[in-house]
Amino acid sequence: MNSRCIAFRLLNLYKQELPVCKNKSQFLFRYLTTNSQTQLNTPTHRFAIKRYVLLLGVPLSSALFYRLSTKDETRRKHRIAVGSIGRVTRAVLVGIQSFLDQQMSILFKREGSDEYIAALHECRRRNAKRFANLCIDAGGVYVKIGQAFINLPEVVPLEYYEELQILEEHALRREKGEIDTLFKRYFRDPPEAVFENFNRNPIAAASLAEVYEAQTKSGEKVAVKVQYSDLRERYETDIATAWMLDELHDDLTLELDFLHEARNAERSRESVRHLDYVYVPKVHWNLTKKRIVTYEFVEGITIDHVDELKKQNLSLKD
Repeated sequence: MNSRCIAFRLLNLYKQELPVCKNKSQFLFRYLTTNSQTQLNTPTHRFAIKRYVLLLGVPLSSALFYRLSTKDETRRKHRIAVGSIGRVTRAVLVGIQSFLDQQMSILFKREGSDEYIAALHECRRRNAKRFANLCIDAGGVYVKIGQAFINLPEVVPLEYYEELQILEEHALRREKGEIDTLFKRYFRDPPEAVFENFNRNPIAAASLAEVYEAQTKSGEKVAVKVQYSDLRERYETDIATAWMLDELHDDLTLELDFLHEARNAERSRESVRHLDYVYVPKVHWNLTKKRIVTYEFVEGITIDHVDELKKQNLSLKD
Protein backbone atom coordinates (compact mmCIF):
# COMPACT_ATOMS: atom_id res chain seq x y z
CA MET A 1 0.00 0.00 0.00
CA ASN A 2 1.53 3.35 -1.08
CA SER A 3 1.44 6.65 0.78
CA ARG A 4 -1.51 8.06 -1.24
CA CYS A 5 -3.72 5.06 -0.43
CA ILE A 6 -2.85 5.35 3.24
CA ALA A 7 -3.71 9.04 3.21
CA PHE A 8 -7.14 8.45 1.58
CA ARG A 9 -7.89 5.62 4.03
CA LEU A 10 -7.05 7.81 6.99
CA LEU A 11 -9.23 10.60 5.61
CA ASN A 12 -12.26 8.32 5.16
CA LEU A 13 -11.84 6.79 8.59
CA TYR A 14 -11.40 10.23 10.07
CA LYS A 15 -14.76 11.32 8.63
CA GLN A 16 -16.49 8.14 9.90
CA GLU A 17 -14.94 7.98 13.35
CA LEU A 18 -14.70 11.66 14.19
CA PRO A 19 -18.23 11.91 15.62
CA VAL A 20 -17.49 8.96 17.93
CA CYS A 21 -13.97 9.97 19.01
CA LYS A 22 -13.58 12.93 21.33
CA ASN A 23 -10.36 14.14 19.71
CA LYS A 24 -7.83 13.38 17.00
CA SER A 25 -5.49 11.55 19.38
CA GLN A 26 -8.21 9.10 20.32
CA PHE A 27 -8.94 8.58 16.61
CA LEU A 28 -5.31 7.80 15.76
CA PHE A 29 -5.00 5.39 18.69
CA ARG A 30 -8.15 3.58 17.61
CA TYR A 31 -6.95 3.37 14.00
CA LEU A 32 -3.53 2.02 14.86
CA THR A 33 -4.77 -0.60 17.32
CA THR A 34 -7.54 -1.75 15.00
CA ASN A 35 -5.18 -1.94 12.01
CA SER A 36 -2.50 -3.88 13.90
CA GLN A 37 -5.00 -6.35 15.34
CA THR A 38 -6.46 -6.96 11.87
CA GLN A 39 -3.02 -7.70 10.44
CA LEU A 40 -2.03 -9.97 13.33
CA ASN A 41 -5.21 -12.00 13.05
CA THR A 42 -4.60 -12.98 9.43
CA PRO A 43 -3.16 -16.51 8.97
CA THR A 44 -0.24 -15.24 6.88
CA HIS A 45 0.97 -12.84 9.52
CA ARG A 46 0.48 -15.36 12.32
CA PHE A 47 2.63 -17.84 10.40
CA ALA A 48 5.29 -15.20 9.77
CA ILE A 49 5.47 -14.32 13.46
CA LYS A 50 5.83 -17.97 14.45
CA ARG A 51 8.55 -18.40 11.86
CA TYR A 52 10.53 -15.45 13.19
CA VAL A 53 10.12 -16.71 16.74
CA LEU A 54 11.52 -20.10 15.73
CA LEU A 55 14.36 -18.69 13.65
CA LEU A 56 15.46 -16.03 16.10
CA GLY A 57 13.98 -16.83 19.47
CA VAL A 58 15.07 -20.44 19.85
CA PRO A 59 18.77 -19.95 18.97
CA LEU A 60 19.02 -16.75 21.02
CA SER A 61 17.29 -18.24 24.04
CA SER A 62 19.41 -21.40 23.80
CA ALA A 63 22.61 -19.37 23.57
CA LEU A 64 21.52 -17.21 26.51
CA PHE A 65 20.66 -20.28 28.61
CA TYR A 66 24.00 -21.89 27.70
CA ARG A 67 25.88 -18.72 28.60
CA LEU A 68 24.18 -18.29 31.96
CA SER A 69 23.94 -21.89 33.08
CA THR A 70 27.25 -23.43 31.96
CA LYS A 71 30.64 -23.08 33.64
CA ASP A 72 33.61 -21.68 31.73
CA GLU A 73 35.42 -25.04 31.80
CA THR A 74 32.37 -26.83 30.36
CA ARG A 75 31.98 -24.23 27.62
CA ARG A 76 35.66 -24.64 26.74
CA LYS A 77 35.25 -28.40 26.39
CA HIS A 78 32.17 -27.89 24.20
CA ARG A 79 34.13 -25.58 21.91
CA ILE A 80 36.91 -28.16 21.65
CA ALA A 81 34.41 -30.92 20.80
CA VAL A 82 32.75 -28.80 18.11
CA GLY A 83 36.17 -27.90 16.73
CA SER A 84 37.04 -31.59 16.58
CA ILE A 85 34.07 -32.27 14.31
CA GLY A 86 35.25 -29.46 12.06
CA ARG A 87 38.78 -30.88 11.94
CA VAL A 88 37.55 -34.36 11.02
CA THR A 89 35.26 -32.90 8.35
CA ARG A 90 38.16 -30.99 6.83
CA ALA A 91 40.33 -34.12 6.91
CA VAL A 92 37.68 -36.04 4.97
CA LEU A 93 37.37 -33.22 2.42
CA VAL A 94 41.15 -33.10 1.96
CA GLY A 95 41.14 -36.85 1.37
CA ILE A 96 38.40 -36.60 -1.23
CA GLN A 97 40.10 -33.67 -2.94
CA SER A 98 43.43 -35.52 -3.05
CA PHE A 99 41.81 -38.65 -4.49
CA LEU A 100 39.99 -36.73 -7.22
CA ASP A 101 43.13 -34.73 -8.03
CA GLN A 102 45.13 -37.91 -8.56
CA GLN A 103 42.45 -39.55 -10.68
CA MET A 104 42.12 -36.49 -12.92
CA SER A 105 45.91 -36.05 -13.18
CA ILE A 106 46.52 -39.52 -14.64
CA LEU A 107 43.33 -39.68 -16.67
CA PHE A 108 43.92 -40.63 -20.33
CA LYS A 109 47.64 -41.17 -19.66
CA ARG A 110 49.25 -44.50 -20.34
CA GLU A 111 50.40 -46.12 -17.12
CA GLY A 112 54.18 -46.22 -16.86
CA SER A 113 54.79 -43.56 -19.50
CA ASP A 114 56.95 -40.51 -18.79
CA GLU A 115 53.88 -38.28 -18.95
CA TYR A 116 52.06 -40.52 -16.46
CA ILE A 117 54.98 -40.58 -13.99
CA ALA A 118 55.52 -36.80 -14.20
CA ALA A 119 51.83 -36.10 -13.61
CA LEU A 120 51.77 -38.52 -10.67
CA HIS A 121 54.76 -36.84 -8.99
CA GLU A 122 53.24 -33.38 -9.44
CA CYS A 123 49.94 -34.58 -7.99
CA ARG A 124 51.68 -36.18 -5.00
CA ARG A 125 53.46 -32.90 -4.34
CA ARG A 126 50.15 -31.00 -4.28
CA ASN A 127 48.50 -33.61 -2.07
CA ALA A 128 51.47 -33.63 0.30
CA LYS A 129 51.17 -29.85 0.71
CA ARG A 130 47.44 -30.21 1.38
CA PHE A 131 48.13 -32.84 4.03
CA ALA A 132 50.89 -30.76 5.65
CA ASN A 133 48.62 -27.70 5.81
CA LEU A 134 45.84 -29.83 7.30
CA CYS A 135 48.19 -31.09 10.02
CA ILE A 136 49.41 -27.58 10.83
CA ASP A 137 45.93 -26.03 10.99
CA ALA A 138 44.32 -28.92 12.90
CA GLY A 139 47.25 -29.45 15.25
CA GLY A 140 47.25 -32.03 18.03
CA VAL A 141 46.85 -35.60 16.87
CA TYR A 142 47.15 -34.59 13.22
CA VAL A 143 50.65 -33.23 13.78
CA LYS A 144 51.57 -36.52 15.47
CA ILE A 145 50.28 -38.47 12.45
CA GLY A 146 52.28 -36.25 10.09
CA GLN A 147 55.40 -36.72 12.20
CA ALA A 148 54.86 -40.48 12.13
CA PHE A 149 55.01 -40.35 8.32
CA ILE A 150 58.39 -38.61 8.54
CA ASN A 151 59.75 -41.59 10.46
CA LEU A 152 58.84 -43.94 7.59
CA PRO A 153 60.94 -42.66 4.66
CA GLU A 154 61.18 -46.14 3.16
CA VAL A 155 57.38 -46.37 2.88
CA VAL A 156 56.16 -42.79 2.38
CA PRO A 157 56.50 -41.24 -1.11
CA LEU A 158 59.39 -38.79 -1.40
CA GLU A 159 57.06 -35.83 -1.97
CA TYR A 160 55.25 -36.47 1.32
CA TYR A 161 58.51 -36.99 3.21
CA GLU A 162 59.88 -33.65 1.98
CA GLU A 163 56.73 -31.58 2.50
CA LEU A 164 56.05 -33.00 5.97
CA GLN A 165 59.48 -31.98 7.26
CA ILE A 166 57.84 -28.71 8.29
CA LEU A 167 56.04 -30.66 11.04
CA GLU A 168 59.26 -31.86 12.66
CA GLU A 169 59.45 -28.86 14.96
CA HIS A 170 55.95 -27.54 14.57
CA ALA A 171 54.32 -26.09 17.67
CA LEU A 172 50.78 -25.06 18.48
CA ARG A 173 49.98 -21.46 19.35
CA ARG A 174 49.44 -20.78 23.05
CA GLU A 175 46.62 -18.60 24.30
CA LYS A 176 47.41 -15.60 26.48
CA GLY A 177 47.82 -16.61 30.12
CA GLU A 178 47.84 -20.32 29.27
CA ILE A 179 51.10 -21.07 31.11
CA ASP A 180 49.91 -19.30 34.25
CA THR A 181 46.64 -21.23 34.19
CA LEU A 182 48.43 -24.57 33.96
CA PHE A 183 50.93 -23.74 36.73
CA LYS A 184 48.19 -22.48 39.03
CA ARG A 185 46.27 -25.70 38.46
CA TYR A 186 49.19 -27.87 39.62
CA PHE A 187 51.29 -25.57 41.83
CA ARG A 188 48.75 -22.87 42.80
CA ASP A 189 51.26 -20.25 41.69
CA PRO A 190 52.56 -18.78 38.41
CA PRO A 191 55.95 -20.08 37.18
CA GLU A 192 57.80 -17.01 38.50
CA ALA A 193 56.74 -17.98 42.03
CA VAL A 194 57.61 -21.66 41.58
CA PHE A 195 61.09 -20.99 40.15
CA GLU A 196 63.74 -18.45 41.04
CA ASN A 197 63.88 -17.42 37.37
CA PHE A 198 61.66 -18.47 34.48
CA ASN A 199 62.27 -17.40 30.87
CA ARG A 200 58.90 -17.26 29.10
CA ASN A 201 60.51 -17.47 25.66
CA PRO A 202 60.57 -21.18 24.75
CA ILE A 203 63.91 -22.69 23.75
CA ALA A 204 62.27 -25.65 22.00
CA ALA A 205 58.81 -26.59 20.80
CA ALA A 206 57.02 -29.64 19.45
CA SER A 207 53.51 -30.98 18.92
CA LEU A 208 52.93 -31.75 22.61
CA ALA A 209 54.70 -29.06 24.58
CA GLU A 210 57.17 -26.22 24.75
CA VAL A 211 60.42 -26.25 26.72
CA TYR A 212 61.48 -23.27 28.86
CA GLU A 213 64.73 -22.44 30.58
CA ALA A 214 64.46 -21.80 34.31
CA GLN A 215 66.38 -21.76 37.58
CA THR A 216 65.22 -23.51 40.74
CA LYS A 217 65.13 -21.91 44.18
CA SER A 218 68.34 -23.80 44.96
CA GLY A 219 70.09 -22.27 41.93
CA GLU A 220 70.05 -25.26 39.55
CA LYS A 221 69.53 -24.63 35.84
CA VAL A 222 66.60 -26.70 34.55
CA ALA A 223 64.53 -27.32 31.43
CA VAL A 224 60.78 -27.13 32.04
CA LYS A 225 58.54 -28.94 29.58
CA VAL A 226 55.01 -27.49 29.63
CA GLN A 227 52.17 -29.20 27.79
CA TYR A 228 49.62 -27.20 25.80
CA SER A 229 46.61 -26.61 28.05
CA ASP A 230 43.80 -27.97 25.85
CA LEU A 231 45.85 -30.68 24.14
CA ARG A 232 44.48 -33.57 26.20
CA GLU A 233 40.86 -32.59 25.47
CA ARG A 234 41.66 -32.10 21.78
CA TYR A 235 43.31 -35.51 21.56
CA GLU A 236 40.36 -37.19 23.26
CA THR A 237 37.75 -35.52 21.04
CA ASP A 238 39.80 -35.98 17.85
CA ILE A 239 40.20 -39.69 18.54
CA ALA A 240 36.53 -40.01 19.49
CA THR A 241 35.30 -38.38 16.29
CA ALA A 242 37.92 -39.83 13.94
CA TRP A 243 37.37 -43.59 14.10
CA MET A 244 40.49 -44.20 12.01
CA LEU A 245 42.64 -42.93 14.88
CA ASP A 246 41.44 -45.47 17.45
CA GLU A 247 44.66 -47.46 17.28
CA LEU A 248 46.63 -44.41 18.43
CA HIS A 249 44.58 -43.92 21.59
CA ASP A 250 46.71 -45.89 24.07
CA ASP A 251 50.03 -44.54 22.82
CA LEU A 252 48.82 -40.94 22.78
CA THR A 253 47.29 -41.24 26.24
CA LEU A 254 50.64 -42.36 27.66
CA GLU A 255 52.51 -39.70 25.71
CA LEU A 256 50.33 -37.00 27.26
CA ASP A 257 51.18 -38.22 30.76
CA PHE A 258 54.47 -36.55 31.68
CA LEU A 259 54.70 -38.56 34.90
CA HIS A 260 54.93 -41.67 32.72
CA GLU A 261 57.63 -39.98 30.64
CA ALA A 262 59.57 -39.00 33.77
CA ARG A 263 59.48 -42.55 35.14
CA ASN A 264 60.80 -43.87 31.82
CA ALA A 265 63.58 -41.27 31.92
CA GLU A 266 64.56 -42.41 35.40
CA ARG A 267 64.64 -46.05 34.34
CA SER A 268 66.76 -45.17 31.30
CA ARG A 269 69.10 -43.15 33.50
CA GLU A 270 69.68 -46.13 35.76
CA SER A 271 70.11 -48.52 32.83
CA VAL A 272 72.91 -46.52 31.17
CA ARG A 273 74.58 -45.19 34.29
CA HIS A 274 77.65 -47.37 33.64
CA LEU A 275 78.17 -45.94 30.12
CA ASP A 276 80.40 -42.87 30.11
CA TYR A 277 79.28 -41.77 26.63
CA VAL A 278 75.54 -41.71 27.39
CA TYR A 279 73.88 -39.28 29.79
CA VAL A 280 70.21 -38.95 30.70
CA PRO A 281 69.18 -35.75 32.55
CA LYS A 282 67.76 -36.29 36.01
CA VAL A 283 64.14 -35.50 36.84
CA HIS A 284 63.22 -32.89 39.46
CA TRP A 285 60.25 -34.73 40.93
CA ASN A 286 59.20 -31.88 43.23
CA LEU A 287 58.67 -29.74 40.11
CA THR A 288 57.03 -32.42 37.97
CA LYS A 289 53.32 -33.02 37.46
CA LYS A 290 51.14 -34.80 34.92
CA ARG A 291 51.42 -31.99 32.37
CA ILE A 292 54.62 -30.28 33.52
CA VAL A 293 57.99 -32.02 33.80
CA THR A 294 61.28 -30.49 34.94
CA TYR A 295 64.64 -31.92 33.89
CA GLU A 296 68.23 -31.08 34.63
CA PHE A 297 69.43 -28.66 31.93
CA VAL A 298 72.06 -30.27 29.69
CA GLU A 299 73.61 -28.60 26.64
CA GLY A 300 73.56 -30.73 23.51
CA ILE A 301 73.35 -30.89 19.71
CA THR A 302 70.60 -32.68 17.82
CA ILE A 303 71.77 -35.42 15.48
CA ASP A 304 70.43 -33.67 12.38
CA HIS A 305 72.73 -30.65 12.91
CA VAL A 306 75.67 -32.27 11.14
CA ASP A 307 77.77 -29.11 10.84
CA GLU A 308 77.60 -28.48 14.59
CA LEU A 309 78.61 -32.07 15.30
CA LYS A 310 81.63 -31.73 13.03
CA LYS A 311 82.69 -28.50 14.76
CA GLN A 312 82.80 -30.44 18.02
CA ASN A 313 85.02 -33.09 16.36
CA LEU A 314 82.36 -35.73 16.90
CA SER A 315 82.34 -38.77 14.63
CA LEU A 316 79.19 -39.11 12.56
CA LYS A 317 79.69 -42.87 12.50
CA ASP A 318 79.20 -43.04 16.25
